[in-house]
Amino acid sequence: CNNGGFCQEHCTDVIVYECQCANGYVEQNCTELPIIHKYADIALIVGPILLILLIGGIGMASLLVLLMMGRKKRATRGTYSPSCQEYCNPRVELDNVLKPPP
Repeated sequence: CNNGGFCQEHCTDVIVYECQCANGYVEQNCTELPIIHKYADIALIVGPILLILLIGGIGMASLLVLLMMGRKKRATRGTYSPSCQEYCNPRVELDNVLKPPP
């Protein structure tokens, strides 16, 4: 038995043994790790990378939302703001703009 397994022989006409595997190994001679253990190392590498990408994506989206909100507020504030005038008084009176013909 490999990888720290304990060999247990069965005394019969045919030589038969059974391995009591340790450290999570399986198979006849304790040579294989279960599939879960094989991919555990990959999950330890890929998991944090995906987490960082997810947090970065959420951060970028929230930054974009904040910039859009700031841009919208800036359009209706300041000393000269046609957007504010349109927002506060949407109807434009053209009486003082139009001059009667001579």
